[in-house]
Amino acid sequence: MQTLTETGNSPILTYNVWWDAGTGTININLFESPTALTYTIGSLEPGQAYQFVVRASNIYTYGTFSDPETFAPSGVPAIMSPITT
Repeated sequence: MQTLTETGNSPILTYNVWWDAGTGTININLFESPTALTYTIGSLEPGQAYQFVVRASNIYTYGTFSDPETFAPSGVPAIMSPITT
C-alpha cells in the first residue's frame, strides 16, 4: 500500500477497474468509482477465464495497474436426482 508521501500527500479519489471480457487482452474500462467496493458483471460464461486489473487515482494522476487477477466462474450445478434407499 502506498503512503501519502509516495502519492504527493494527496488521498485516493477513485478506483478504476479494467477487464478483458474473456478475450485475453485487458482493454475494457469496466468502471471508475470513488466508493464502490463491489461490482456485478452479468452474462459470464462458466469455465471462461476473465482477467481484471485495478488502479487508483488522486488529484495528480492515476497510479500503476495492479497485477492481473484471473477468475473463472463455475457453472450452475445440475438438479440432483432423488435419493433412493
